[in-house]
Amino acid sequence: MKISKYDLPNVTWHEVVSRLREVQHEQQICVNNTDLNELDISHRILRTTNYMVAMVNKNILPLKINTRLFGEWYYFSSQLQTTLVFLLFSKIFL
Repeated sequence: MKISKYDLPNVTWHEVVSRLREVQHEQQICVNNTDLNELDISHRILRTTNYMVAMVNKNILPLKINTRLFGEWYYFSSQLQTTLVFLLFSKIFL
């Protein structure tokens, strides 16, 4: 996309989308669609997050902890999230 890491914080979402669309037309980075839109791009960026939310909602990832002192509470630290993303998604989304 020819955006340096120093310019990345200052680039607007519209510019990122337009550059990704240009790259899509030149190099066909997405095989399924010939033209990308904002929704396609955001879905690809948020895919891992959406899977994590769905697994928590369906109780596939049980995050509830029962303790005598505090009762029931939910625990989901950033380290736990990083570990789960690595274990569950590292091979799928490469």
